[in-house]
Amino acid sequence: MRIYLLSIFFLISVQFLFAQQQDKPLIITGKVVTADGQPAPGLLVVIKDTKNVAFTQNDGSFKISSPTGSKQIIIKSGISSLEQNIEVNANQLAIPTITLKEKAYELKEIVVTAQYGPQSLKNSVYNVRTISAEKIRLRAATNVQQVLNTELGFRFNNDLTLGTTDVELMGMSGRNIKILLDGIPMVDRSDSRESLNQIDINTVERIEIVEGPVSVVYGTDALAGVINIITKNAGKSLLNISARIQEETAGDDYEALSGAGVHNKNISASWQNKGWSALAGFSYNEFGGWNLASPTATIDEVNAVTNRWKPKEQFLGNTKLGYRNDRFNVWYRLDGLKETIDTRLGINPNNYKGKLQTYTTKRYTQQIQSEYRFSKE
Repeated sequence: MRIYLLSIFFLISVQFLFAQQQDKPLIITGKVVTADGQPAPGLLVVIKDTKNVAFTQNDGSFKISSPTGSKQIIIKSGISSLEQNIEVNANQLAIPTITLKEKAYELKEIVVTAQYGPQSLKNSVYNVRTISAEKIRLRAATNVQQVLNTELGFRFNNDLTLGTTDVELMGMSGRNIKILLDGIPMVDRSDSRESLNQIDINTVERIEIVEGPVSVVYGTDALAGVINIITKNAGKSLLNISARIQEETAGDDYEALSGAGVHNKNISASWQNKGWSALAGFSYNEFGGWNLASPTATIDEVNAVTNRWKPKEQFLGNTKLGYRNDRFNVWYRLDGLKETIDTRLGINPNNYKGKLQTYTTKRYTQQIQSEYRFSKE
């Protein structure tokens, strides 16, 4: 009787151990190659109906845990996948090499449109807004930023440390906005578009704004759109000379012509005769800074200097020479800028010593453009 019971117990134990061995996961290895026999790295490997996943290495090999028995292994690549039946057992841990098969997909038609020739706004394939010279004059703007500040979709972020301003269009930052001066890209030292405030507003004829992605024509940094600033040409009269002075207060602070407040001065002259033209101008822009009295300051002189925020000075000069007839047009333009922004880090009222940082920008831009029409129309 004892021998019979021991035999039954032995058989049950062997079957239990065999079942445990059958259910124990095994680590299997394999390799995935392309149709031409090259390794296929970075593909997702999945055992169907399990949570076991792995990725192929640079040589196409992989290791993955799998229960024993007949299983399906899935290789996923992008939008396609490949399924293959495998047999997992302790005697065969390496599965045969899996070869990917090429599949062709028919994609929907994509139309890319580029427009290089001059077109009217009505016939343009782009959404173009234009700010005319009359609108610029009525806004009494001192720089391009003040012109764009009231336009739909624009937002400006001020850097309180450097005193520069970055622009946003359609929610995207300045690195995604192309700034053009007469169709020529403006180069900035960083991702911000501080060049907008370094263009003489007195030379601007109009501003064209193209909203939306136009990278096909203008490059990858035109994801949000393009701002094209068109400058003035010589007038119809033989000789024209003009001068302009604009004075503004900064809060309650103001000093006539210089010092506290905003002081902009410009003089320009243009000449044209028998197709030849010349235009030159000079502007001096001064911002005296913003001074807010501190309730804790004890010395008025120290308080006035310490709290004066970002005094700024700009010298801008430009000249433009050109010739045109019915079919041919050529011109040369030179722009120069010197900008100085002061950053005052505080003065010790005990010894009157402080620290002054000055940010200086010098920019020189040359451009020569020409065009020829084979037809007068």
